[in-house]
This record gives sequence, C-alpha cells and structure tokens, in this order.
Amino acid sequence: MKEKHNPRRKYCLISGLAIIFSLWIIIGNGAKVQAETITVPTPIKQIFPDDAFAETIKDNLKKKSVTDLVTQSELNSIDQIIANNSDIKSIQ
Repeated sequence: MKEKHNPRRKYCLISGLAIIFSLWIIIGNGAKVQAETITVPTPIKQIFPDDAFAETIKDNLKKKSVTDLVTQSELNSIDQIIANNSDIKSIQ
C-alpha cells in the first residue's frame, strides 16, 4: 500500500531547510579571513590596485592622492567603509 504524501510535512521540511540555509548565509559559513599587514608606509594604490577602492580608502583616510603613503595604524583605524555609487570591482 502506497503512503500518501503529506503536503504539510513537505512544507515544514522545505521551510526548515530554507531557514537553516538563510541563517548560514547571514551568520557566515565559518570562513576566516586575515588581511595582510604592511610593515612600512606604502602608497594606497599599491595596497589597493582597484582604482575605485583606492579612491574610497583615500577619501576615508582624508588623503589627497592615492599615491599618498599610509601606515598599518591608519588602515587599522578604518572601521567602516561606505562606497555608495562607486565602481569597485575588487577589494583586494
């Protein structure tokens, strides 16, 4: 005898999986990232080759040019970057 498929059970299973997946995305999948550390003052453009991202960092640090030198301490002082309407392609 065939078992009837319970639509409510299927709905609960799909909903549960969707919630678990959403939480995994929101909380993070456990990937740890560590930025490189610079040991000597370095031009912004050398650290951040993406032109738009270098400009964003320059503005954030109130520098005049992307060729200005920055220290690790200055980079560590950045706690938030807002780059609305920028053309950033990479943050590497």
